[in-house]
Amino acid sequence: MTSLNIMINILGNPTLLIAAKTLVIIIGSMLMGIWLSYLYYARYKNQLAGISRQLEQEYNKSQRLREELQEQKDENTARVYQMDELKSKLATLSREIQTWQEQVRTSENESHKLKEQSDHLRIVNESLHQRLRVIEEELRQAVAKTGRSTAKQPVVAATRANYEQVSQVLGRTVAENDLTIILGLGPKTSILLQEKGIDTWEKLAGVPVEDLQQWLQEAGGVYKTINPTHWPRQAKMAALGEWRKLRIYQEKIRNDMT
Repeated sequence: MTSLNIMINILGNPTLLIAAKTLVIIIGSMLMGIWLSYLYYARYKNQLAGISRQLEQEYNKSQRLREELQEQKDENTARVYQMDELKSKLATLSREIQTWQEQVRTSENESHKLKEQSDHLRIVNESLHQRLRVIEEELRQAVAKTGRSTAKQPVVAATRANYEQVSQVLGRTVAENDLTIILGLGPKTSILLQEKGIDTWEKLAGVPVEDLQQWLQEAGGVYKTINPTHWPRQAKMAALGEWRKLRIYQEKIRNDMT
């Protein structure tokens, strides 16, 4: 039986015709399913390829982020080291500044002490100059009264004979009841005491220190800075003729003042 005869038989038989149609439909559906599956597979394959590319890109980004993070960590570590070095330098500078401040304070204290010593020496110098002027004036008055020149009658000649040795002991000319031999008591202060009736060593030895301080305070000015604490004791030594003892005591006072 040829294929043509088979086709004729099928077309002539309704049952076979239905079966043939059904078979054609099934085969067509299978082919359509295969073709659609291929289409879906191709689409999903493209999507999968796209997802793979995205994953690769994300992975690359992640790698770059890891590298950047590591760089940031390295930079932070370097900054920490730099900060530690700066802290160490700052501590060193702080110690140096503190040392300089201490040196400045020491220099200021020394400068203050030198200024006080300078002021003291200036006052002593002024006192000595005033005393020298007083002695010169007394000498001129003595020469005017006696009609003699200073070459014929030195100042020491006006004192008692035993005061020549006293002058050698104290290292200066000493006249009886000369209040200026008292250390710290100058010519102007001597005049101030004489105005109070204190014109001898014995009288000065009997004056309480409190009275002397009050008189100096009342006089004001530079007198307020004078310390009369040692005057009565020195005057007592002079009144008793304890010259060597007076010299030693005055040296002690000078040492205490320096």
